[in-house]
Amino acid sequence: MSSPSASENSLALLRANIDQSVRWPVLLFFTSAGFWFLASIVLGMISTWALLSPDTFSGCAMLQYGRVQSAHTTAMVYGFGFNLAFGMILWLMHRLCRLPMKAQAVPVVAGHVWNIAITIGILFILGGVNSGLEWLEFPKQVGPALLISYIAIALWAFVPFTQRDQPQTYVSLWFLVAALFAFPALFLPTQIMIHIVPGAAVVSSAINHWYIGGLLFLFFAPVAVASVFYFVPKVSGRPLFSFSLAVFAFWALIFLGGWTGLQRLIGGPLPAWMTAISGAATFLLIIPALLIWINTRATLADRSRLVTYSATLRFSYAATVGLVIATVFGGLTTIPSIFALTGLTQGALSVQIAILLGVFMFAGFGAIYFIIPRLCNCEWRSGSAIRFHFWFTTYAVIMILAMYLVGGLWQGDATYELEGTWKVVTDSARPYYIGRMLGWVLLLIANFSFVINLWSMIFGKGRKAGTATLLHEVDEMDKDLFVVEPTETSKA
Repeated sequence: MSSPSASENSLALLRANIDQSVRWPVLLFFTSAGFWFLASIVLGMISTWALLSPDTFSGCAMLQYGRVQSAHTTAMVYGFGFNLAFGMILWLMHRLCRLPMKAQAVPVVAGHVWNIAITIGILFILGGVNSGLEWLEFPKQVGPALLISYIAIALWAFVPFTQRDQPQTYVSLWFLVAALFAFPALFLPTQIMIHIVPGAAVVSSAINHWYIGGLLFLFFAPVAVASVFYFVPKVSGRPLFSFSLAVFAFWALIFLGGWTGLQRLIGGPLPAWMTAISGAATFLLIIPALLIWINTRATLADRSRLVTYSATLRFSYAATVGLVIATVFGGLTTIPSIFALTGLTQGALSVQIAILLGVFMFAGFGAIYFIIPRLCNCEWRSGSAIRFHFWFTTYAVIMILAMYLVGGLWQGDATYELEGTWKVVTDSARPYYIGRMLGWVLLLIANFSFVINLWSMIFGKGRKAGTATLLHEVDEMDKDLFVVEPTETSKA
């Protein structure tokens, strides 16, 4: 019978083998996500400037608001969002199933195909080829390439789940597997019903909004929650507070998330019950969001001070707070009196921004700060650089979100009190466009420095591997927080 130390050494060796086996695919997706994130921010800045000063790009059709905003959205969702999700999913699935990846070339090739398809799609959008459907602006010819490359990546992420020998399925795997199946279940019928057998325009619009709601709450949110439920117990050294709460939150999120999206068509030419159910589901999402936050907070318990020192814990915990805020925003915008003001304004986009930037992005950064040192065999160079990244990103997201929501309310109120031309209504939101621009600038500064740090790690320019880089020097009173007992999650 092996000794405990021998068992621990064996687990450490297994984890190292897994990390090396997924190294190149995960680095590909994380670096691609970094590139696309910077590109989407720049495109967001250009689109915002086009609202502030439309004549600036009057001589360049490629930089007109309609094209640049669509390119910005595509780069943010499919470039940044999916690449980050792919890296997180591949690493988490193999770590939780305790199996090294085989044939790394498959996800690497599929990842290149995905990114080439996104690049082609964005170039077509900037060239004026646009479907006019939100989050689906790219030409229909790009869709098959995205679907095929996604299936290849998803299969390589799902294979270890089918071959695992652990008797219990950890709750993070529930969320990850659900997310893996969600995208093709949303994307394929959407492509068929919009491009192959198109129906009436109102049907296309309904399917379009259902697809957006599904991606937000059936793909991006589950990946974020899976990351949080893995890293918070692992870094804190405490088991997840309640498996039952996590399972209930999972089923509530999956059931309600599939009904969302159509609330943005309240008052439109759809049966009232469809938009009413969608609005109710969006409002009720506050329940699983609160349960996820409570479970995370209770897991940390008396070790909550670790959030002060750990980058992974700080970003992960911020993601759960962001999820509560995002669902509250979503619930509020379904209230008829508020929807009447925000439904046809920029305020309608606040929930999308909150989920993508306030939840998924923070969970993704938390994962990166944990994963990259294990792939590159060195530690992050500076805790102060991580603090800078966290706070500037937080301030930027809060500013952007506030400008979308408050600007939308202001714009909606101006619409009801229309005096003069429509330009008066548009100009009423001008101060909020300026605020949004400042938010994008802050986000660009924060994440340009992050991408530089990321590449320095990849080239081995980080600190020598050893103790993790902490955000602050450890206070004498908190030293006992760093003495932890191994838990089932920490062994994965």
